[in-house]
Amino acid sequence: MDQVAVIVPIYRVEAYLDACVRSLLTQTYANVRIVLVDDGSPDRCGEMCEAYAREDPRVVALHRVNGGLSAARNTGLDWVATQPDVKWITFVDSDDTVHPDFVRVLVDGATACGAEIAAVAFKKVWKPKLGGAPVSPRFAARTPEAFWCADQVRATVATCKLFARRLWEGVRFPEGRINEDEFTTYRVLFATPRIAVCEDGLYYYLQRADSIMGRKARVWEPRRLDLMEAYRQQRLYFRQKGFHAAERLMLARQVAAYVVEYRALKRQRGMEGYKALLCKWAKGSRRYARRRLKRS
Repeated sequence: MDQVAVIVPIYRVEAYLDACVRSLLTQTYANVRIVLVDDGSPDRCGEMCEAYAREDPRVVALHRVNGGLSAARNTGLDWVATQPDVKWITFVDSDDTVHPDFVRVLVDGATACGAEIAAVAFKKVWKPKLGGAPVSPRFAARTPEAFWCADQVRATVATCKLFARRLWEGVRFPEGRINEDEFTTYRVLFATPRIAVCEDGLYYYLQRADSIMGRKARVWEPRRLDLMEAYRQQRLYFRQKGFHAAERLMLARQVAAYVVEYRALKRQRGMEGYKALLCKWAKGSRRYARRRLKRS
């Protein structure tokens, strides 16, 4: 039975961490290593990680100075790089939970399809969810481009997936940025010819107003422009690699994102420079989109 490393970045989730870890400790797939990365959390999360490690030998507790979600995930990936027995990697956010068959289903799906990546669906929940009815999932092998274009939200997030360890060699999340998955996941997805995809919602995505994405939805701040840079990098990557359908999709998303950000920014005072910058980018992006779409 191949070993699976579950990387869990942790910061200020004392109220949610126990449900997350319990959902991992009760997985029906036995050969897991649960890598808890305490990102300098100021609450009791660090102590809780140590307690879980004492309780169960499958748990590894790592501690680091606070550096953000990307840095915590990278710490987990660096630990995996020192463990030759780990074949697969999955990411679970510390306020989310998963179905008891989550890991087993992903491994079985990847094996059945001869794929190095498997993905299940995520289910939005408004309080931590544990357990779930037995499932008999069906997987379909899809190309990365087909998966990306059909369901870009699920394709983009690092969670709800299983990755072959080798795909993360030399790949890390961008530290100091938000929208970290937008900078990273597509490079891993498009490095393999097929992905095993299942429509069962086995990843329970907790909806929180105080989460990173919840705060982002309420207040405009300059680092929201990280998404613009991520979209630009994606578009250039797809053009260079010849993934034309994915490139067209990113052109449309890029232009739409400029409009969303500008409307959000208009409500803020004292940011005229950012407003001018967004207008400039939007005009250039629209011209570029018209040229590319006309040629295709």
